[in-house]
Amino acid sequence: MDDKSVQLYESILSTHDITCGNCGIIDSVHNIDEYEACEFFYTEGWRARNNTYCPRCAKKKLKNPNK
Repeated sequence: MDDKSVQLYESILSTHDITCGNCGIIDSVHNIDEYEACEFFYTEGWRARNNTYCPRCAKKKLKNPNK
């Protein structure tokens, strides 16, 4: 990377999206890395087993959505 391209670093917006495989809702977070995004989505109630579920669908589809 050259010095001129590094000047853009502060202007870059990183976005991580997650989609519910049941209802299709999409949620997004910005300016965190993928590991922090996983923690954020999990804290919000997103779960994944054989499919990815939003908090609402996780409560309906999974026996124990808290795991």
